[in-house]
Order: sequence, then C-alpha cells, then structure tokens
Amino acid sequence: MTTMIRGTSRAAALALTAALAVGLPACGSDAAGKSTDDGKITVKGSGKKAEVTIKGDGSDLTFNQQKIPAGFPTDVPVPKSLKRIAATSGTAQGKPLFELTYEVSTGSATAALVAYQRQLESAAFTIDRPAGSDQQGGNSVIFMTASGHGWQISAANVPGPKPQTVVISITK
Repeated sequence: MTTMIRGTSRAAALALTAALAVGLPACGSDAAGKSTDDGKITVKGSGKKAEVTIKGDGSDLTFNQQKIPAGFPTDVPVPKSLKRIAATSGTAQGKPLFELTYEVSTGSATAALVAYQRQLESAAFTIDRPAGSDQQGGNSVIFMTASGHGWQISAANVPGPKPQTVVISITK
C-alpha cells in the first residue's frame, strides 16, 4: 500500500484509508490504533457503535459518533423531528467540519430539507441555493446550501428505498 500512497495525493490516500477503516468495525475490531506512513487510525468500541478516527496530514476525521460531536457550533440548528443516525467531525487544513446524517421515517426527504431550510432562515442564515433539484425523477438528489455565522451548510437527501436519509455538512 505504501507504493500506492506515494503515487496518489495525500487527500486521496486519506480518503482510501478512511474507506478501508470503516470496514474495521464490521469485523468486530476494538483495536487501540494502527499507524500508517501518513497518519494513524484508531477504532474505539466495536460493531455498529465503533468510532473510527483517522489522523494525518494535519487533518483528522472521526466517523460514527453516537451524539452531536464536541465543538459543534451552537448557532447552527439541527433538524427537528428527524432521527440522527450518524455524526462525523474533524478538521481539514485547520478548519472544523461536521457531517450529520438523519433518517426520514415519515414524509419525504424533500419536505425534510424544506423544513430545515426554514429553520436556517429563522436562525438568520442566508439561503444561497434553496432546496431543489437539477434532475427529474424519483431518484433525484435534492439539495440546498446556506451560509451565516461564519459557517457554510450543504444539505442533501440520499434517494433510495425507505427510509431515506438527509445528510448535512457544516464547514468553516
């Protein structure tokens, strides 16, 4: 793998490492940590509740957090009446980033995005791109973007079988 990492960008290598690391919890691993040429992977817990942290190149990501991550901006609203199923946090080039994934168990993901857009507007965020789609059809990704309080927010539905999900990314 070292040869492959040297032949690709560090960001691509970190993404590949992240993809490989996500498979670790499925194996029931509870490893303390694994060092690589580009950083360190740590798995805390096991099974569906295992958190995977990847550190390297001055960036870090922690996947599968079971609660709103520490440091999450209090001025960014979270969706009301949706069940949070995953949370990711980290830093990239010294800037914080967060990603929250919600299950849409009733209604449509589009309606959930529109409701979240209204929450953002009520919290004094500017809607840069309202919830909408550039495609037609039942499997179109619906997305919206907003900015305010020093944060950029992107939200999108993930089409597919029920339940659908909504993913919200928050960056500085």
